[in-house]
Amino acid sequence: MAQRLGGLIRDLREARQLTQARLYADLLSRRQAIRFENGENDIKASVLFVVLDRLEVAASDVQSLITPSAQASGPLMLALARLNLWQDWPLTDEELQAVQQYLFTDSQPALATLRQISGLVARFEDAFAWRSYEQLWRKAQGQQGQADYAQTALKICVDACYAALFGHQSQQAALFLKRGLALIATADLVSGLPVNGRVQLRFLNAIAVNLSQGRAAVEAATTPIITALRALGEPLLADTFVDNRRHILTSYDLHAEWSQTELGSTARLLATFQRQVPDFDFEAYINLLPGLKAALAGRPLSAFAAEEEPGEAASDLRPHR
Repeated sequence: MAQRLGGLIRDLREARQLTQARLYADLLSRRQAIRFENGENDIKASVLFVVLDRLEVAASDVQSLITPSAQASGPLMLALARLNLWQDWPLTDEELQAVQQYLFTDSQPALATLRQISGLVARFEDAFAWRSYEQLWRKAQGQQGQADYAQTALKICVDACYAALFGHQSQQAALFLKRGLALIATADLVSGLPVNGRVQLRFLNAIAVNLSQGRAAVEAATTPIITALRALGEPLLADTFVDNRRHILTSYDLHAEWSQTELGSTARLLATFQRQVPDFDFEAYINLLPGLKAALAGRPLSAFAAEEEPGEAASDLRPHR
């Protein structure tokens, strides 16, 4: 156990470009950190939870990473570990193929692994992606008696809805929205169904039901959700919602120009991701976003980081973290 856990933490730390001194500050001595990552000794659970928090890795997902099924390959585990660091981390063809093979050959993968794979399915070609989402859903249904079933099923619905709306697939979005909303309707507040997942599904539903009315209707329906997130001290999630809304509007040809809110949210998000994956070519990524270069008008994207569109932010919002 110590060898596998220490090696996993080392891989995640190095992917994050973190030194041992920084990750284990006030937790372990240099010698203890080296011995832990070399698999020579374990660490206390209380220390592990702090380490995972600093790595932004959910404790519930660690078990599936260090004790995969017999059919889970090295490339699959690496792909899932990278996904824990950044949802859009570029993956190799070998890693994507490993995910596909695992999904369609493993008889009953852990629900935590299904949640992780769900975040990768959108990388597949469209036809295979929808086969994969259905496969994920079926595998989750076979484990309804498990404590984290509802959490897993909701995440599959949220991921599938995002992929559908990003790809202008209204029928697929409607199917998974229906499934997700049914989960929310039958789950009580103490069932363990994540608030984050509930909010995301409500946000996606607000977009889907207003798309036919145009951009103004979509923004009117979703801006109160975004404003509430900022008021609750969740600026990163609020910025993510703004960015995802822009992406969906673009997919449906409803995004003619960038708003100040969108420029500010994109600037803050990319600054966050650039700190996490400094070797990623963000300039090339920016060039792929339709209309962004024209909206910048020669200014760097970072110049918009502090800007918000009038009317979105409330006067009593907490400061950004």
